[in-house]
Amino acid sequence: MSSSDSVLPYFELSWSILSSFDLLHVVAALLIVPITGVSTLWAVPVVCSVASSIANGLCYIAYYSDASTNSKVLAAAFADMFWLIQEAGLPFYSYDILRRFLQGKSRIIFFSLFWFLIVSTLAFRGAILSQRVLDILSSNTTRQALINKLHIGYFGSLALLEIVSAFFLLRIFVQGKRQTRILPSGRNLFKQLILSTEVRVSSLAILGIGRTITYHFHTTAQSATNLAGELDRFLVACQNYFPVIMLIDLLTTRIANAEDTNSATSAYQRSAAGNPVTIELNRVNNEARKDIDRQTFVRIKPDTDKQSLEDITKPCQKAILKSSTFTVERTDVVVHQV
Repeated sequence: MSSSDSVLPYFELSWSILSSFDLLHVVAALLIVPITGVSTLWAVPVVCSVASSIANGLCYIAYYSDASTNSKVLAAAFADMFWLIQEAGLPFYSYDILRRFLQGKSRIIFFSLFWFLIVSTLAFRGAILSQRVLDILSSNTTRQALINKLHIGYFGSLALLEIVSAFFLLRIFVQGKRQTRILPSGRNLFKQLILSTEVRVSSLAILGIGRTITYHFHTTAQSATNLAGELDRFLVACQNYFPVIMLIDLLTTRIANAEDTNSATSAYQRSAAGNPVTIELNRVNNEARKDIDRQTFVRIKPDTDKQSLEDITKPCQKAILKSSTFTVERTDVVVHQV
């Protein structure tokens, strides 16, 4: 827009609303710190929200303001970089969990696929950035068709990232759920982990596929001038809301774990006789942290000793707790007869 009279104020456009909600996401993340603590998982939605807020503001300068051409070029370039941080940062929520638990061939396969798709995403975004800068410098949209095609590869790579991560996550959580037949205290936690993973992958896959389709019909850089543009703006709003889903996920898994821990403790305190066994992990848990967060994985190695369970207690071979900040191994965890 060449005339200052035709330039709409920032808060008259949807970009200001998206930026405002992104900042509110950061406030919400700070409010739940006393419950969830500060971790890399907590940082993912915070970083993505901050990056999105900055990108939306820069988008206004690049495509809606009457700033100079050089200012618009810089704003467009940095907006694309911050959008990259936001959109490519979301899959790191799953990555942060998987990097602790995958081993052997599974770890190599996942890391190879993940970083290949990340590099592909970077390449697509870099190409998009360069074409947009050239369009701004030439004051036309002749490269918009190419930019639309590049977005198909960009959003497709992001969708594949989440699908690959979800495959490995679900495999780990399903195995953990099977172990709860022996270790019932983790049943609610693993159910919640499986459910949250399914919600994340389905949501991000739909957003990625949807934006791939809508961007194909774009006729301008960042303006919703047709139905496809309006649908794309709706999908952008949904994507901006995604960090809230991650924060809710952190809270619900913490609650599910607390319920499992309390149930196990209560069962032990009420135990008097019977055949089922429950594993009391409070002593290890208190040494490591006040509660087991969603980054913790519990693995109990079976005791090869064929001794009968007639004794009230007997030592388990080993209990291992892994988290982002600690690894605890204890050989004196006790199996209590209930």
